[in-house]
Amino acid sequence: MKRFAPLLLILIVLHCVSAQERPEAYKFGEYDSIGSGCGEWARVADFLQKLTEQSDAQGLIVVYAGHGEERFGNVQAYVAELNKWIVWHQFPANRIDFVIAEGKKVFSEDYWIIPAGAEAPEFKPFEMDWADLQGKYYFSLGCPQCEPSYSFNGIQQNFEEYVNILQKFPGFKGEITVGSFADLIWVKNKLTKGLKLPRDRYILTLSKQKRTNLIPVCMSI
Repeated sequence: MKRFAPLLLILIVLHCVSAQERPEAYKFGEYDSIGSGCGEWARVADFLQKLTEQSDAQGLIVVYAGHGEERFGNVQAYVAELNKWIVWHQFPANRIDFVIAEGKKVFSEDYWIIPAGAEAPEFKPFEMDWADLQGKYYFSLGCPQCEPSYSFNGIQQNFEEYVNILQKFPGFKGEITVGSFADLIWVKNKLTKGLKLPRDRYILTLSKQKRTNLIPVCMSI
């Protein structure tokens, strides 16, 4: 038995050295909310530049959904558009992962760098159980006809997913409020003609507050 002791000691030492040399993931940026104007574009551009400098590293963008009480549609839209923007700028899509997570207020963000050989940080993905809705849910807020200064932001309406949910659950009915008559016509055409949602599946009204470019999109059972 004694002759195996030196070999066991060597293995333990090698394991410890290996553990000490193993790289660790680190947080590149942490933000309380999605940036306004071109601020968000600058954050992402800096993040991509860092990943370009570390060609063997993986990126992870975590966007938080809060507790999901409202506006999950906006969070989904942001992540989808951000992914499209990264691909459009010819950055390899397989080098960045996205997680919509629980744990912080809605639209908080974390950017992570994961060097080769490092373990990715763990997060609890946020899961919205649409079948479990018991009342009105504030799905999203956005401008129906605006062209943002960049191709992703936190207030895109996500009409496609909204319609998909209404079609999946016949007992749900949509409620949409807009700020102008022009927006009312645009949304009606978008949903009924463009996305083939029957007109009797949603209520469309003008805001009494007379605010323009406003779409609080709600679902109710």
